[in-house]
Amino acid sequence: MTEERLKDVQSAERRKKVPPIPDAFLNEIEGLVSSKSVYQFAIGDKFLEGWEEMGTAYSDYFGSERKAHRWFLESVAASSGIDPSTLRHHYRVAKHVPPRMRGGDNEAFSYSHWKAMLGGDNDPDENLQENLEWAHEQLEKHGHPPSTRDIEAHVKHNGHKKPWEKRLARLESMLGAMLDDDDAPKWIKEAVRELLKKISERLGEGEK
Repeated sequence: MTEERLKDVQSAERRKKVPPIPDAFLNEIEGLVSSKSVYQFAIGDKFLEGWEEMGTAYSDYFGSERKAHRWFLESVAASSGIDPSTLRHHYRVAKHVPPRMRGGDNEAFSYSHWKAMLGGDNDPDENLQENLEWAHEQLEKHGHPPSTRDIEAHVKHNGHKKPWEKRLARLESMLGAMLDDDDAPKWIKEAVRELLKKISERLGEGEK
């Protein structure tokens, strides 16, 4: 028997011995799913709590964290009557947007806003921070949060930029806001205009 085949057999044997997910946990998830007043964050938080508590043990049984997580998620979804893809979204948002991030200055943003700000699967935490800064700029500018559609459009456009280009775009946005600030000193505004002009000229010359 080859080493790869042996691993497959051992993995299959481990899966046969996988203990069931506790009923108490499944009942809690099912109760949240069936509630008409619960927010998506509550479901994601509870699932994340369960995975953090039981994930290591199930990963040992499956021999792979990825396989164990997929089994765990699909099992919880089947038991509670929620679509697996929906539960995956709830988990992902709850994982990258812990409770401490949801209050204070960020209280204006809903679950849907956070989901849109996360963008794709590549570097979600970095994407989230960049998109959150942009969303705050829009909130300050317009007096209300940007729509999820606007966030998704920004994320899609921004996703094609290199990291330095994203940072430059944020810098230009902040400098532009400074020019609109009536309290900013005249010499500051002049320096800002000169800097923006130089950036525009150098980019126009094709410098990278």
